[in-house]
Parts: sequence; structure tokens; C-alpha cells
Amino acid sequence: YFTDNVKAEFGSSSDFKIRHNSTTNANEIASANSRQLQITQDNLFIGNEAATETFISAVANGAVELYYDNSKKFETTTNGVTVTGSFTTTGNINSGGHVYVTVKSVKYADNVKAKFGTSSDLEIYHDASNSYIKDGGTGSLFVQGSNIYIQSSVSKTAILCQDSASVDLYYNA
Repeated sequence: YFTDNVKAEFGSSSDFKIRHNSTTNANEIASANSRQLQITQDNLFIGNEAATETFISAVANGAVELYYDNSKKFETTTNGVTVTGSFTTTGNINSGGHVYVTVKSVKYADNVKAKFGTSSDLEIYHDASNSYIKDGGTGSLFVQGSNIYIQSSVSKTAILCQDSASVDLYYNA
């Protein structure tokens, strides 16, 4: 039994310390002298005092899960990770593989560019007034399809390129 502010110290150089700090009302576990703090357990649960709300769950050879208000938001899986809810980043998202989007739409704020190519050769973006598809790299810009419509609005075709047929130019539809 230790009273408030009494420290239990372990190791010849007091490398590991445990205490209750009555000033801050915090329970402290400290690994000193640049030592690694190691927790080893096959099934780790970190939650509230009553063990009714999960903060972190980790299972050997399985998932590590992070929770917000007892709702799982992030988990590791065999194939990578799963995020439930919104994902916000203040930095870049770099992918060494494919990025698959399985949502109804991806929204970008004004002046945010979707960039393609190692040197960001192709950009698609919208400023507050206009929309752009910009090819700034080497080579040509190809638009391919069976029939290609360039429209001034949903109902007004300006140019129609028909596969193995004609290229038609329209004035006022």
C-alpha cells in the first residue's frame, strides 16, 4: 500500500516508476532513461474505469481497433485498414497502389486539385469561378470513348465525335 505521491521505483537507475500524483490527480507510469515501455498481452483492452466503454482493443494475430465514444472508427485488417466515418488529413495521401473509391461522390473544395502522374502532369480542379482540366506534362492529352460529347450544358451539344463516323459541330444545339 502506497500513500499519495509515493513512487514505486524499479531498476538500478530507477528506470521504471509508478505513482499516484495527488496534485494533478493522475496515475503515472513512467519509463525513464529512454527505456522502452513494453506491455505484452495477447488480448489488450483499454477502456473506461467500469470496463463498459472501449477506447483501444488489440488481439494477437488480429485487429487493432480504435474507438470514439465506444464506436469503432479505425481498425487494422488483413488487407490494410478500415476507417468508419469521415477521414480528414492536413497532409498528403500517398498510395503505392490503386485507390478505389466506393462512395457516391468525392468532393473537393475550391482550388483543390486532383493530380495525376508522377510529376502531377494532369490536374482537374475548380476555382471559385471556373473548372479546369489541365495537361501540363509531356505528351498529348487524349479523350477516348465510343461517342464523345462536348456540351455547353446538359442539353446542348457543341461537339459530337462519333466512333468510326463523323465529327459534328453544333451552334446553339
